[in-house]
Parts: sequence; structure tokens; C-alpha cells
Amino acid sequence: MRFTPARGGVVDQSGLVSVEVEKLDAPLVAIIRVRGELDFGTTPRLIEALDGLPVPGQSLVFDLSELHFCDSSGLGALIAAHKAARAGGGRVHLAGVTPIVRTAIQVTSLDRLFPLHESVDAALAEVPGA
Repeated sequence: MRFTPARGGVVDQSGLVSVEVEKLDAPLVAIIRVRGELDFGTTPRLIEALDGLPVPGQSLVFDLSELHFCDSSGLGALIAAHKAARAGGGRVHLAGVTPIVRTAIQVTSLDRLFPLHESVDAALAEVPGA
């Protein structure tokens, strides 16, 4: 892991996570691919990528197959996405969850909140209108 100090001695961790959003019309869903590490320093990047999501009726599928770490701030962002999706009539699905992230989800009992799927395709099959 490499950190690049920014001005004023602040550590820039933005390179530790990448987030891509793909929007589908049928079914109405956004696939959010999160890669790297999701922690206090990188979670704002996920929150920024989720700006404007979900639209009413839209479900969110998080592809976590390349997410290698997730702390409580990352889990908090997933919970906020869940609340926003539910308010609009959608749902959040987690796909390809790596073992270390799955452990964090299970220890916090969030596996009761989020449906966990082996793949994005399996998650999409559960989205209404698929």
C-alpha cells in the first residue's frame, strides 16, 4: 500500500479505491463496482459516486468482488444507500462479496439487511423487472 502525502501533511488515499457506476434501464438498476479499500479516508469517494442515486424505483447492485477491505464508514455508506433505495421503492443488493468483507457484514448482522449474491448476474435476476 502506498500513500502519497498531500499539502499540509494530509495523506491522500483517493487512489486506494475506485468506483464505477453503470446505469441500466431494464431493469431500473445501477451497478456500482467498488474496487480496493473502503475506509474512513476513501468512503467519501463512494458517497460522491452515489450522488443522485437512486432515482425513484431504482435498485442498486454493489459489485464488491474486488473490494479487499471495508470498515464501519464503508458499511455506513452502504446502509445510507439502502435507506435511500428503500425510500424510493428500490433495494440494495451486494454481489461477489469477498471473504473479509463478508465477515464484516456478518459480524454486524448486515447480512439480514442486504441480500448477498455470488455474482452481479445473480443479483440482477432478483431485481424486479429483470
